[in-house]
Amino acid sequence: MTFIVRNILGCFSLAAFAMSGCTTAQSLPAEAELAHEHATVKPGASVEISFEAPKNIAVGEYGVLKLIIQDYYDAGTLNLVARPEEGLRFVSETGRKTLSMSGDDQQEWELDFIGTADGVYYVDVSAIVDLPDGNQSARAFSGRVNIGDIQKAKNQRTAKRNGVLSEDGSKVIMQGTETIK
Repeated sequence: MTFIVRNILGCFSLAAFAMSGCTTAQSLPAEAELAHEHATVKPGASVEISFEAPKNIAVGEYGVLKLIIQDYYDAGTLNLVARPEEGLRFVSETGRKTLSMSGDDQQEWELDFIGTADGVYYVDVSAIVDLPDGNQSARAFSGRVNIGDIQKAKNQRTAKRNGVLSEDGSKVIMQGTETIK
């Protein structure tokens, strides 16, 4: 059955159930149970990551991206993998870290990086929770980092699509011909 047909049947089943005077001790028809199959808990919902980054650093400068990790599990391990976009490069870290989860404690992970090009870049972080009972869940987060002259980088991306930048980088020079009659 298609999604629409299932939902229509589910609505009719719920309407029939409501009109039948069924008590809560009685069970729902199978079609009514399928109507709510998307009501599930988001996997990994018990992990939060926030980012603290410098407001803006120049190309070639070093910066520190601080990840603040909050987990709400009593036991298990949290495996983190951080991947910088092109334009960022990690200096001393491999981009991998394993933390022990112990409840309400916040943990921090500092990533040293260097900006290699002007622009807005993101560090993507994948968090995989390994619980003692063998279950796993995952979450993904991204932290923003501003490097150098963001407007200049935007102009360069536009110029790549539309033409060539002027000497000072403020104008896009487009190729064209004009015929005057």
